[in-house]
Amino acid sequence: MKKVTVDLKPQEEMVGVLEKMLEHRRAHPKARADELYYELLVTYHTRLKSAKEHGKKLIGHTIVVPTELIFAMDMWPMHLEGSSMTLAPVLGNFEEIFSTAKAFGMAPEICSAHRCLAALFLKGWAPPVDAVIWSNQVCDNTSKSGDLLMELYDVPGMFLDRPYRLNDKEVGYFTDELETMVELLERVGGHKLDPERLRETMEVSRYTLELCKEVYELRKAVPTPALNRRSIQIMFINWLFMGDPVAIPFIEAVRDECKEMVDKGVGAVPQENYRIISLFLPPLRDMRLLDWMHKEHGASIVADPYGSHWGDFTWDLSQPLLTLSHKSFASPICRQMHGPVEEGVVEDSVNDAINHKAEGAIYWAHIGCRQGCATIKVVKDALSERVGIPTLVMDIDILDPTFVSEEELKDKLEGFFEILEDRR
Repeated sequence: MKKVTVDLKPQEEMVGVLEKMLEHRRAHPKARADELYYELLVTYHTRLKSAKEHGKKLIGHTIVVPTELIFAMDMWPMHLEGSSMTLAPVLGNFEEIFSTAKAFGMAPEICSAHRCLAALFLKGWAPPVDAVIWSNQVCDNTSKSGDLLMELYDVPGMFLDRPYRLNDKEVGYFTDELETMVELLERVGGHKLDPERLRETMEVSRYTLELCKEVYELRKAVPTPALNRRSIQIMFINWLFMGDPVAIPFIEAVRDECKEMVDKGVGAVPQENYRIISLFLPPLRDMRLLDWMHKEHGASIVADPYGSHWGDFTWDLSQPLLTLSHKSFASPICRQMHGPVEEGVVEDSVNDAINHKAEGAIYWAHIGCRQGCATIKVVKDALSERVGIPTLVMDIDILDPTFVSEEELKDKLEGFFEILEDRR
């Protein structure tokens, strides 16, 4: 395969748009978290396009690969799905991106995030990485993402194989996989991993998860204190920055704004009409749909187990790789989508619906996700039988805007809100 010519102009254009969005929020301040969120996006993508200038190795990685190890090696991580899910919506060049993927032979049934990811590298719009680490976390699309990138950019890489079941043997196996990841990073970086630096990144992660759990607990309040887009923002920032202290002020700001509202007994919107549990990922191409649900209908997303529900595990900084292995099994999305389903997404969905006092559920059925869509019926039945709430199944594509129109989505949601109203 012919190597691509790198063209970072789209990256520069994206950063320019993000900077304008940040300027708008500074000029029209509403919540400190809004400003901090866009500051982080600007910081992240500025890093990517300037890595070589700063003498930093750039490590491409897929979702849930432990970035603590990359930061500890004084390298910069490039979240492959996250980069694609930012550039396309910000620049609005969906047609060009998906046409490139189609011409390469990628069918529309393949997850749009991964079609977009491949197109970025095929067109040379992605910063040149020094290595690629990909995994089977959380889906079969992810497990096939790395080979193409290694070939296009002629760089080393590894497949990080994480077992699906949670037991001591499988945790030990994945710990060995992380040791292999460290060996790759050491070869690429030309130096050994500093145990003290790893301890620092692990401390950041530990505190980050404490904040995330605190926010999730605060969302139980009636009315809920969190905007509908907040959980997606936290999830996304965790994907990009886990282990980097630069992201801490944003999550602290979300925690503080939620706590202040709970203390005052007020919610994120003046009138909360419906409490919704959100299942899987909503259309990430434009979160204004979530804003519309909140502002126009008082429909609050009070829980989202796929994005925000962390499992419990013990932090042991004397065994950092073992701890990172446990953390992987506790991570949102992985925890829910790796089987067995009765112990993952079903229990989390039922418990979250009860604990967060949900009146209904929305399951975002992303056409490109076989794993996510496979669990719809069992989760829907469990919520109906064990909690007594209805579930709306929304057929969507998380990135491709041509799959279903915004008007269709709103019509279906309004019909569901009418059902919830009639149940009272």
